[in-house]
This record gives sequence, C-alpha cells and structure tokens, in this order.
Amino acid sequence: DQTMSAGTLYTIQIPEDYTIASAPVATFTFAGTGFELVSRTNAKDSASLVLKVKDENENTIKLIPVVTEFNNNADGEDATDTEVVYQVPVIRVEDLTFGTYTVEIYGVPMFDHTQSPKVYIPTYLYLDGIRIFDPVGGTDIPEEYYAEILEIRELALEGKATFVTRNEDGITLGTALSTFTENRNNHIDGIAYEGNTVDSIDNYLMVGPNNEVYLSGIDTQQALVLYVNEDELLETVSALQVAVRLIDDKGFYGVENESAIHGQLYLGIAAEDGFAWQAIDADITSGTEQYYNVSFKDCPYIDGKGYQVVLCVTSGILSFTSIKNSGLIISANTGEACDLYYQGGFLVTPDDSGEAVVVNEEDYPDFRSLREMMFTPIEEADPELPPEEVPTEPEVPEEPIVDESLKFKSASLTLESDIAMNFYARDTVLEGWENPYVVFTKAIYSSNGNITGYETEKVSSFVRKADYSGVPCHCFRFDGVKAYEMGSQVTATLYAYKDGVLYKGAVVDYSVFKYASNMLKETSDDALKTLLVDALNYGAAAQTYFEYNQENLVNEDLTEEQAALATAQNPAVTSRTEVIKNEEATVSFKAVSLVLKDKVTFNYYLNLANYNGDIEDLELRISYTNAYGEEDTAVIDGSDFAYKRYTDGNYYYVANFSELYAFQMREICSAEVYSKTTDTVISSTVLYSIESYVASKTNSDQNALVQLLWDMMKYGDAAENYFKKN
Repeated sequence: DQTMSAGTLYTIQIPEDYTIASAPVATFTFAGTGFELVSRTNAKDSASLVLKVKDENENTIKLIPVVTEFNNNADGEDATDTEVVYQVPVIRVEDLTFGTYTVEIYGVPMFDHTQSPKVYIPTYLYLDGIRIFDPVGGTDIPEEYYAEILEIRELALEGKATFVTRNEDGITLGTALSTFTENRNNHIDGIAYEGNTVDSIDNYLMVGPNNEVYLSGIDTQQALVLYVNEDELLETVSALQVAVRLIDDKGFYGVENESAIHGQLYLGIAAEDGFAWQAIDADITSGTEQYYNVSFKDCPYIDGKGYQVVLCVTSGILSFTSIKNSGLIISANTGEACDLYYQGGFLVTPDDSGEAVVVNEEDYPDFRSLREMMFTPIEEADPELPPEEVPTEPEVPEEPIVDESLKFKSASLTLESDIAMNFYARDTVLEGWENPYVVFTKAIYSSNGNITGYETEKVSSFVRKADYSGVPCHCFRFDGVKAYEMGSQVTATLYAYKDGVLYKGAVVDYSVFKYASNMLKETSDDALKTLLVDALNYGAAAQTYFEYNQENLVNEDLTEEQAALATAQNPAVTSRTEVIKNEEATVSFKAVSLVLKDKVTFNYYLNLANYNGDIEDLELRISYTNAYGEEDTAVIDGSDFAYKRYTDGNYYYVANFSELYAFQMREICSAEVYSKTTDTVISSTVLYSIESYVASKTNSDQNALVQLLWDMMKYGDAAENYFKKN
C-alpha cells in the first residue's frame, strides 16, 4: 500500500460503535471551487462514507454518501476478495462558488449479518490525497479561461463519449446506451479469469468505481472516442487534456504477476496517406491521476461532427477519469445509440431480437474512419491504406457530366469581420442552364500543416452583379474564411442542369494567399499592396496564435521588397469604452469582449440578476455607422442569446455582434438592452469598439496575442486607407 501510494496512504479504522452522530473521522478546510478525495478501494474492508460540505457560515450545503467497496469478482469461485484498486478519486465536488469550505468525513462500520448476533468486520477508510480545484480563484493562463473538468463517465451517459474495441473482424463500437466490453478474452499473460467481462455500460458502472472508465490494452486494443469543435463564441485558446492513471493489473484481478504491466496511450492523428499514431505517453507507470495534453487539431476532421479524437490504450489497464476542456464543444453522437461490429466481413448491427442486420458502411463515415485508424499499426508512421478508405474530397450525390463551358470568369474577396470569397460566372455562360450552384470545399489543417479533413458547402443562392471589369455575372459567395485560414485551400466547382441532366465544370483551386500573391504582382496601387501585405501578416499572426497550419505561414514567401510594403509602426490606439448610466436599469452589462477566432465578434455579457421578466422579451440594439456610411441598428433577439461561462466562473446570457468590416476597427458601437413589450431601454448604454479591446491588451504578457492584435489593427487601418481612396 505504501509503495502504490508513494508513502502517502493514511488508514483510519471505523469503530464498531461509530455512528453518523459521532465526531467526523477526518476533516479538512480548503479554499477553491471544489475538491476530489483520493482513496484505495478493495473487496474486503473498504468503508462506506458520508461527506458533509459546509460553507463559511457552517451551513451544510452538500451531504454525499459514498460506497468505496470494489469487487469485480475477478478472483472467481474461490471469492478470496483480493481485488484492490489504488489511488481512486472516490468523490468529486465541483462548480462551487469560489470560497472557503470545510469537509467532514464520517464512516459506516461493516457487519456480517449472516451470523446471529451480527459480527463486526474491521472497516477502514483509506485516505491517500486531496485535490483542490481552482485554489487561487481564477487564472491568467489563456488555456485555462473557461476551462471545465468533465467526468468521462458522465460524458458516456450523455452520449458524448464512445468506446471502441478492435477485434479480428473489425471493431466494436459502443455508447453509454449499448454494449461495451471491458476485457474480451478474459485472460492476461495466459492466466484465465472469470467474472471480469462486463456486458454493458450500466453493468460496468455498477462494477467499477463509479467515476472512472477502465480501458485495456493487454490482450486487445480499446480506445476512447470524442468529437470536438472549437467554440467560436469564446475568446480563449482552445485546449484539451485527458486525466489518466495506471491500474495495477495484479490488484485489479486479484492475482500475482511478476510486475504490473505499464500503460501506453496513443492519439490517432491524420497523416498524408491516411492515419498514424502519436504517443501521448508510451510508458505510464503512475497510479496517480495525471493530465495529458491532447493535440486535437492533429486529428482527422469528420465533416458535420468535428475533430475525431481517438485515445487508444495499447498496453496495460488505464483509468480514464476526466476531460479538461477549454474553448471546445464536445459533440453528442448523431442519431440513436447502436452497436456496430463486423461479422463475416460485413458491417452489422443487432435488431430488437438480437439478430445481426447488415448495414451500409457509407452511412457511418465516422465508424469507417475509426476502423481504418484502429487497424493502423503503431509502428507505421505513414500506413498504406486502400484508396477508397482514405478521407477524400466529398462526392456529389449524382454523377455529373463534365462540361468545360461551365467556368468562372473571376474571383474576388470581401473583407468583412471574416473574409468572403466571391466567384463570378458570366450570365452568358449560364444562359440556357437551370438551377446552377457551386460546391465549395475548404481543407482543414493540423498545427503542423497536414490536411486532416474537408468542410463542404453547397451554395445555390447567387446575386446578379457585374464583376470588377463590368461584365454581368452570377456571383456565388463563400463565407467564413477565418484569419488563420488565409492559406487554406478552397476549391470551387460550378454545377448546373440542362434537360434534367447534371453537368459540372472544372475544379478551381483558390485561397486568400493565392489572391493576395497574384494582386501583389499585378497591381501598381501602393495602398492596395500595403493592404495585401498587412492582411498576410495578420493571417500569419493568427496561425501562430491559434496554432493552425504553422508550417505554412502565409507571409513566409513574401519577397524582401514586398515585406517592406507593410505598415511599419504600431498604430496609436485609444480605449473608447464608456458606460452611460441608467439609474432605472434592471439589466446590466457584466463585460464586453472580442472573439478573434472566427469572425471578429463582440460578446456582450448580460447580468440579469435584477431582471424578473422573460428572456425572450429582451433584445440588444447596437447602433453604429455601417460600411456604406449610413446610420444602422443591429437587433439581437433574446431568443438568440447564448448562455456562456465568463472568466469569473459564473454563467451569463451573451449577445454577439459581428457586422463590422475590416476597415471599421475604430467604429464606436452603442449597445442597449430593450424590453420588447414596452419598447423601452432597461439597461445602461455601453460604447465599445475593436480598437478599445486592442488598447486594453497592449500591455499583456501574452506575446502572440499582442502581436495578433497589432497586426489586426494595421490590417484594419490599411483597409480603411485603401477604401477611402477608392
């Protein structure tokens, strides 16, 4: 025990006459937002506990019973009850308001009720450690903004965590509502066990410690699967960590091996020719929970679901306890939960009677991706995969006929709070064609520049307008190229029908970088050249800050002459933030901040503590001068408010606004909350601008953020200078 706990284990015997009315057997006081109690559990003498959590005023705010017995019946018919699990977080309390709390621990003695009179069984509380959450009440670390710790067990029950096991035919995929096998073959190193196979998540959660998930890499390969997307409404660096610890296989199965099997944990990543494995830790020996960084941007991107994060155990037994998530949305599995596995080379799922029914692989692209990944050997960096199984650009549902007359005349950019690409097809080219549309694909990159997937969008809407040379055209617009995606490859393909038959033109490759490079060679306008170079510098700073496609910075190929065209000095910035008080306000502004990752977006955090009405009766009205020099008002309805956590740890309703163009960095926006019922202002008035945000961050010690903001302001000022001239 002292070896497995590194000498920190305290053992407290619970007396035979002990009751909940007695003094607590242990107590501690902490400052923070929560705690975790680390213990040892076994099948013989682990006590049941009752925990009281009290606030500073001695009020009991939580009363929690905990059963610490662990018995997976792995020792078979002899029932020697030798199973033991070390360093288990037996109870976790989170999301308290930051403050000082006292925890009192009470024990429940055990008795053998098969004898008369009942016989006391020596009962023990094993106290190995206490972890305190957020002991300093906040953080200045960007990766910790909005960070939340989520139990993997709870994610499984919510359908947000999936477990996959590799077998001879293929893989078995399970969710919290279906099948999960903990150890398929019931043996380790040739020793057979009984009772250690768990047939369902429900049974598993009853057998194992109720806040951990065990995955084995001893005689099989098992993995945890998550799908994550970056939350565009949070102004934070996205980060993902997983909490893992080694389970002592000897104690877990109640047998004596020569030594515990070390754990190995790998992350499935996208490679040039398919998939590869990246070691997170190839030699896990500690039974203490540790957090490991997960480079989710290196993982394959599944269109419609997000980054496919596969954490695979290839040796030992690992306990997965928690996910630490900052700035990410963990997606639920689409559709109803079901079992999928291969049988005789076919993908099948059981029907209501349990019979295997063949299903179409094409309907489960994420499952197919998982299969290829799980069968990628660990030692191969660039595996050879069947061409049809490698992630490719999406297929069009109908097989179109190629017609080279379907082509674009030109392309341009619109510099809004994000960047839009405009593709122009001549009216004369589309004359006689029906239902034209464009399919756009945008490559998704890992931090090191590998393409991990594609996002696809079909755009059927168009505007009839002339291009820059005055030629009447159909203009198809592709929105949403973020600053860090200026180098991302975008393809555009024009489709149209004639006599009911679908045709398509040639695929056109494009990017903001390609446009800027071409214009730098063609134009003689110095203001435009400065705008283009400043834009590329801004894009490169965004790639660096957001750790995206960093091997291919968009400004790295600028010539010395071109680089010299950039704005040299950081511009002067002044905070324009002002609050005009309304003494009768029932809604207040907690804060205003910017989101830089997607569109440059204002986030207005609203404090409704003194508001007693319906959220849907509210609307935020923002007055500003639009890109055409006209007074304008944007209205955000209360039904569109998000509910987000702020840096103080509390949740607020958030309205977001992103209507400004690149040349409006210094535009002052006036925001007020209205009651729709009375059409009256019920808040103070807040004046804010992008410039104000930049001014507030110029002295930050986050060098990458500061560089990003300076380059953004240079880009905005260059855009204003150019468009004023033109």
